[in-house]
Amino acid sequence: MEWLQSLGYLGVFIGAVMEGEIVLITFIQLARLGYLNLPLVIGMFSLGTLVTDWACFFIGRKNGRKYITNHPKLSPQFEKMDRLMNKRKQLLLLTYRFMYGFRFILPILFGFSSVSIRQFIFYSVLGNIVWVGCFASLGYFFSELALDYLEQIQANLLYVFLMVGAVILVIWFFVKGRSIFFEKRQK
Repeated sequence: MEWLQSLGYLGVFIGAVMEGEIVLITFIQLARLGYLNLPLVIGMFSLGTLVTDWACFFIGRKNGRKYITNHPKLSPQFEKMDRLMNKRKQLLLLTYRFMYGFRFILPILFGFSSVSIRQFIFYSVLGNIVWVGCFASLGYFFSELALDYLEQIQANLLYVFLMVGAVILVIWFFVKGRSIFFEKRQK
């Protein structure tokens, strides 16, 4: 059974690299049920997010300027983006993890920009602590409420299926069935 737990922690790490909040909340549930150790889940998830952020940053740092040099038409847009990033650098560095859809692109752009490696690592760690703390707390403290809600839905599953079926039939009647019904009647 110990090897299965090891796979669970590896899954947390890989999930953090690939996805985000849902993975963390799912593995927190496994920890709450006693299958995994909660501090290890949070630690592996934090490590996975930091590895991802830093890899993206260093990809941008290594290839960004060369990319801009090879695509001179992008230079004005890059300069504008760099100025905007410098205006709100600390805020962006602290909160980029909370911006859905930007978790890969912003660290790459930070690598392109004038953000120093030391600044990025500092704010990345600080932002990661806040982000993981928020979602770990949500997953831990509100999961029971969510599970109770899911149990209520499961108890009323037949009712839900009947309602969905009725809605589908009504939509079908107005889209296709009505024309079939009226065509037969007109003949």
